[in-house]
Amino acid sequence: GAANNTGNFAAILAAHPTTRTALVMLALATVLAAVLSGLRGTFFGFANHRLVRRLRQRLYATIVERRQTSAVLWVDNEGGGPGAITSRIHGDCSNVSRILSLHVNIAMRSTITVVGGFIMLVITSQSTSLALLCLVLTVSHVLASVNYGRYNRQVGKKQSDVLSGMSRLAESTLGMLRTVKIFRAGPYERARYNLECSRMLRVGNRSTVAHGFYHTYCAFVKEFSKVLALAVGAASLAVAANSPAGAGAAFTAERLTASVLYIETIMSGAIAFGDQLAALSEASGSLEKVMTWLEDAEREKEEEEATTKGEAGQNGAATNGSANAAAAAAAADAAALLEPGRGPRVCPVDRAAAGGARVTFDNVWFSYDAHASDAEPGADDVNWALRGVSLDIPAGQVIALVGPSGSGKSTTASLMYRLIYPTHGSVLLDGVPVDAWDEDTFRSTVCGVNQPPRVVEALSPWENVAYGSLPPPTALVAGGEGTYVGDNDPSVDAASARTLHADRLRVASESSGCDTFLPALPAEAGPEDIAKAGATGTKLSAGQVQRVALARVFARDPRVLVLDEATSALDYRSEQVVQTALEKLREQPCPPTVFVVAHRLNTIRKADQIAVLADGGISELGTHEELMKRKDGIYQRMVNFGKESVELNEDTLEPNEPVHAATSGHDDGCCGGGCGTKSA
Repeated sequence: GAANNTGNFAAILAAHPTTRTALVMLALATVLAAVLSGLRGTFFGFANHRLVRRLRQRLYATIVERRQTSAVLWVDNEGGGPGAITSRIHGDCSNVSRILSLHVNIAMRSTITVVGGFIMLVITSQSTSLALLCLVLTVSHVLASVNYGRYNRQVGKKQSDVLSGMSRLAESTLGMLRTVKIFRAGPYERARYNLECSRMLRVGNRSTVAHGFYHTYCAFVKEFSKVLALAVGAASLAVAANSPAGAGAAFTAERLTASVLYIETIMSGAIAFGDQLAALSEASGSLEKVMTWLEDAEREKEEEEATTKGEAGQNGAATNGSANAAAAAAAADAAALLEPGRGPRVCPVDRAAAGGARVTFDNVWFSYDAHASDAEPGADDVNWALRGVSLDIPAGQVIALVGPSGSGKSTTASLMYRLIYPTHGSVLLDGVPVDAWDEDTFRSTVCGVNQPPRVVEALSPWENVAYGSLPPPTALVAGGEGTYVGDNDPSVDAASARTLHADRLRVASESSGCDTFLPALPAEAGPEDIAKAGATGTKLSAGQVQRVALARVFARDPRVLVLDEATSALDYRSEQVVQTALEKLREQPCPPTVFVVAHRLNTIRKADQIAVLADGGISELGTHEELMKRKDGIYQRMVNFGKESVELNEDTLEPNEPVHAATSGHDDGCCGGGCGTKSA
């Protein structure tokens, strides 16, 4: 039975040591192949995950830290909007995972199979004809795969673009779902999304047709190669049979059989290699936009560094002594705010000693049109948002910007934030152009509440108040945890630093009226305490969001404070709390410079200067009392119309003094353009 068979098998192996050695070597090779295959998959997986992480990090950093080109305009124009960019970050970057874990992996294995099979074919067959036949078929298939890959690259790029558009559309619709419901626009939005899905279907169908033709060709080449190999081999056998003894008899039927098997192995490897080559081309096509963004960002960074070095000497020579001192103080503030390798400090730089910064608008023209930079100021074919705006605001003063909607108020605020850059002219901070300031120094100097105010829903309310003042997550900070002011100062212990930070946050909360709905904060609040103080993702009302945004600014205590409709969603009592806090800031020995964009009269009447914007230019400039004395002035009429709750229209103003919005009455009086409405 089985015992006899086993004994016979052992006896055979004992009688044939060569066979025994071959079987042992084959078994060892099988084990080694299994181990190496597992290691190959493991190491490719590690490399794959690290590469995807690095690519996403670089792309995300490129977007959120973009400096030379306005990140805000870039996201909306070049990036295609937040939804499209999110699709690129999550979807397109995932293609790298397929490239490494599947395509490159199989392509390398197939290459080894083809090369090894070809070597064995030459050794086994000893037939030049079969070797040349196999080489020609392999090369022709690779060339066909390259052409198919080029088409796949275009398809991949098209699919990525369509998918990006679908993400942008879905995000836009879901973001305004309340409006969609109110206006019964569901069928319209569904039709728009169905249209995008149809576009994706057409692209996919074209790709499928091309894929079908390609695989038909692959199957034909694979099977036809065996037919040709048998034909060539049969001819060689016939020649060998008719040859004299000892001449050409080396080619035998056994070698023909082995050669056909090797040719099949080679063609299978070549087809697998071609498949991966085409798939690599498709994946690289979908990544083309991502790689372009990264290359553009790197080029802009190099240009910015070159420009900074070239202008350093000019700025040093052209800037007066006071501006130099202010810039040096700002640089010192930035150095105090940041510590290399340890992340930003929790407590912002103390502004009390530095005071506000002088702000200058020097003949600023701005347009959102892409071709505006090539046009002369005032060109008729450009839609100018700002037209030759010139302002000089001394340090520590409060200036209010008023005017009808569309007059350029929020555009002016965006220029102050350095979210956009002047098309012509310049904005200066302490005599230095804002684009020449270091990013970290500038952001610690200028801060404010933009329109509309936003909070990070993934963070607790207290974390939102401390947003920008906390160190990044410790797991992501190279070299150690984030540090508080005083961590490296022997005269200030860590507990005192945390108490100082907690006190600053509490004062900011009280100044903005957040103390009425935020939970109590521990006396010594570290990042973990702030995260626990209040539920993450807490839903806030519009007024609460605005108060949290104000508290976030007060906690940073910047030298220049920009408030763009910062109290439009607050009730009268909450607004009075904020106004009291602003009055306390003005009473300090070194108050900040404050920009206020508002419609409510009690928000702007105490400003040191009031600039009235109309059609992108400054029509009037002065204090509330001075502007009210101007007979039939724009500001005077705005105030009077607001108090009387009279709707503004173009007939109420002189020609060439446009008004683009209506006002609604408030007990405290309004100043043009609609009370609490969004201004441009």
